[in-house]
Amino acid sequence: MTVTVTRIMACAALLALAACASTGGNGANPVAKTEWPVGWIDADGDCQDSETEVLIAEVDGLLQWADPEACAIASGVWRSWASDKRLPSGSVLVVPLVMPANAEASGARDWSMAQKTAFLNDLDNLIILDVASAYVRGNYGPDRWTPHTRYWCDYARRWQQVKARHGLTLSEEEQGATDAMIERACPSNKSVE
Repeated sequence: MTVTVTRIMACAALLALAACASTGGNGANPVAKTEWPVGWIDADGDCQDSETEVLIAEVDGLLQWADPEACAIASGVWRSWASDKRLPSGSVLVVPLVMPANAEASGARDWSMAQKTAFLNDLDNLIILDVASAYVRGNYGPDRWTPHTRYWCDYARRWQQVKARHGLTLSEEEQGATDAMIERACPSNKSVE
């Protein structure tokens, strides 16, 4: 199975989440109110787009390449941040840590399409989830959804860093949830200042 299948699944998942905006979502899960880009970019010009860069960084074992230039992944195994289970290609999605609806509620509503594209392709804002967990997590932030405890430190610090880097506000609930995860899971126990 190639990364193309993963891309199709990721786009389908993101489109399904975005579709909630037109239906109003489920009432509890916030939804994006403006148009967001779907797709990955190759920001550093090395032929590997953002999705591929994350899959390379987080592979749990060996990668098999679909091409000799190492631009597309044919197969590999990754761990879902939700369950910490090892899953093969086609069973995982690369998704934003801070989803568009949360970003909009935190200050991104008037962003240009270029700003939105940069945000969605920020490697620190991308995590790996299994398909079911991506659906369950939806647009929730750390006050409503947390990954497997193995990922708490990285998740909480990255949440704070991504929000700060992109000029987004951190709600009191998000601050409390991420600080609690950092306190419990990070060796230095310090949140992002």
